[in-house]
Amino acid sequence: MTWNLKKRYTDEDNFELTNYIKTSVQGIAPDTSEEVIHGAIKRYFTSKKEAENRMSKNKAEIHKKRQATYERKKEKLRRRLSALDKKTKWSKDKKELVRGLLSSKSAHKYMSSDEEGDDGFISHPFSWESESFRSVKDSLDKKFLETCPVRSKRLLSKRTRGSLKDEEPPTLPEQFMWIVSP
Repeated sequence: MTWNLKKRYTDEDNFELTNYIKTSVQGIAPDTSEEVIHGAIKRYFTSKKEAENRMSKNKAEIHKKRQATYERKKEKLRRRLSALDKKTKWSKDKKELVRGLLSSKSAHKYMSSDEEGDDGFISHPFSWESESFRSVKDSLDKKFLETCPVRSKRLLSKRTRGSLKDEEPPTLPEQFMWIVSP
């Protein structure tokens, strides 16, 4: 039983597998609404279709690298948000300002990209970053390492600062302009 990815998941050709998945989920989680199940099946089908598309166009490796970069940026963001809660010497206003930035929808775009090196990761800060933004990020990274359990610290990859990544500054809402160098 396989899906015909050239069709939709609701088409007759795909009914058997779609229905099998739906029935299986209902058996495991009977309280789950049909709307949620169909949403999940649609997402899963779309993922399979996109993966096949990438394979046929030889773009799977590019996608894999892009996803790895995105996940590293997301993890960096999560660590910094976690450290922000533990900052005791910052004012409430400063914490709220930083939290607003780090909680924004596009916050991952403001995290420097890391590239894998021989001894861990090499971080390439953006050329447009202000000194205050760099200082905030460094302070949060330091706080995270201070509060990180020893065992977890051992699992973290070493990060070194590399060359600046020359890029145009992003278009930002007024309240986040402090992260851009004047």
